[in-house]
Amino acid sequence: MRATRAELLFLLPERVEKAALLEGAEGWAGPLRSGGVEIVDATASCDLVVAPASLLDDAVRCTAPVALFLGRVSRRRLRAAGFAGERFMPIPSLDEPSYALPLDRPRLARYVLSKLSAPPTRVKTLRNRALGLAIRLGIGLPHTLTFAYRRGELPRLVRAACELGLPQELEYLLALGRATERGAFLLFEPGSTRPSWISKFERGHPDVFEAPTDARGLQMIADVGGSAAEHAPRFFGLSEVDGRPLVVESAASGAPLVNVLRAPLAYERRRELVEAVMAWLIDVGRASLGHADQGDPLFGLEVAGRLASELEFDLDEIRSRVAGLPTVLEHGDVGLEHVLVDGDSFVVIDWELARKNGMPLHDLAFFLSQALPVLDGEVDDPRFGKREAFARLFRGQTPSSPLLFRCFARACEDWGVPPDVAPALLSTTWLRIAEVDVRRHFAEVWFSDPELGTNWSAWQRFC
Repeated sequence: MRATRAELLFLLPERVEKAALLEGAEGWAGPLRSGGVEIVDATASCDLVVAPASLLDDAVRCTAPVALFLGRVSRRRLRAAGFAGERFMPIPSLDEPSYALPLDRPRLARYVLSKLSAPPTRVKTLRNRALGLAIRLGIGLPHTLTFAYRRGELPRLVRAACELGLPQELEYLLALGRATERGAFLLFEPGSTRPSWISKFERGHPDVFEAPTDARGLQMIADVGGSAAEHAPRFFGLSEVDGRPLVVESAASGAPLVNVLRAPLAYERRRELVEAVMAWLIDVGRASLGHADQGDPLFGLEVAGRLASELEFDLDEIRSRVAGLPTVLEHGDVGLEHVLVDGDSFVVIDWELARKNGMPLHDLAFFLSQALPVLDGEVDDPRFGKREAFARLFRGQTPSSPLLFRCFARACEDWGVPPDVAPALLSTTWLRIAEVDVRRHFAEVWFSDPELGTNWSAWQRFC
C-alpha cells in the first residue's frame, strides 16, 4: 500500500476529521476523503484548512486550529497571523511520499538524504547533495508544504511515544512505507545526528488492525541473546492513539542494504556486508535451534495449491520431506530493505512476522536470493532480469553461486539438517513467500526450471 499525500497529516498534533479547501487546493479533496476526512465549506467549523500560500489571509479567517499551506510561507508572516509553522518537502513526490523532509531542520533533512534515501548512483548522490545544500541555504523548493498551528505541539503519535517514558523534548522525522501498511516516526534527542527510537504505527484505517506483533518478535530475538540480539532493535513499549496501535523500539540507523549494494563501492566491501548478514543468520539459527513441532509450513496457502496444479509438482511430497526437521528462530522477511547498514554494522528490522519454531533455511535463502544477484549486478542487467538472475544463481552459473552453496552447506551442518532435504526446504520457502504477488516469481521459476525444483542438485558438491 503506497502512501498518499493525506498521510502527511500524521504530522499534525490532533486528528483531522473535517477539512476546508480554499481555491487552488481542490487536488487534496480526493486523497483526504480516501483518508476518512470530511470536506466542508470554508465557513463551517473544521479541524484543518488547506490553501495556497498566496491565500494566507483568507485561511487565517477560518476557525481551523491548523492550516496547511501549499508553498513556502515565512515564519514572520505566520507569527504575525498568530501561527507557528514548519515547512516540509515530501519525497520522492507529493502523491506518493516516503519521507517528509523537514526544511527548517537541515540536520534531520541531511540524515534522510544521506542515510534513509541514499541513492545507488553518483548522479543521484549529487542530486541529494544539491538538495541538502538548497535546504541549508534556505532556497525555495518545489512541493514545499507549510504546516501552521495556532498552538505548537508534537504530532499526536509522537506525544503517545513520549508518554511511554521517552524525553518530552524530541525532534522527529516522518517515514511512510512505500509497499507496506506501516509508517514510523524516527525520534531524535535534541542536537543528535542519529535517531534514538522509532515509533511504528499502522497507516491504514485503525479498525482493521490488531495490536502490533513487533513486540513479540523482538522479545524472541532478545531471548536468544548474545550476538544474535546485537543486530536487532530493542523493544521499548506499546501504546495506542485513536484506536491506532503503535510500538516503540530502539532506532536502527543506516541505509537499506539494497541501496548500499547498488552504491559505487568496491565489490569486496559490498560482498563483506552480505557475508556478515549471512553469517549472522547462521548464528541465529544455531543459537535458537529447537526440535518443536513446526506444524504444516504450507497450511492455508492457497497459492501453493494453484502453483502445484499449474506447474505439476507434489505438495504432499514436499510436506513429508520437511516434516520433523530442527526448527530455528525465523524473522520471516529478511528483505534487503529490512537490513540497515551503518558503516561496518547492520541491524535487521521489522520482526512482526517472526516465528520461534521456524523453517531452517527460510531466512537465509530469501536473503541471499535477493542480495547476491544485486551484488553480481545481474538483477539490473537487461540480459537477465530478476527471474533469470535468480535461476542462474541457483544453477551455479553466477560469480556468487559458490558462496550461496557453501553457505547452505555450513548452515545444514551447523543445524543438523540433512543436505538432501535442502531442495524441499527451499521449495517450501518459495511457496510461502509466493503469497505476496511481487514475490511469486521465485516459486514460478523454481518449479518450472528443470535444473531446480525438488530435485535441485547443483550445490551438492559443496556438502
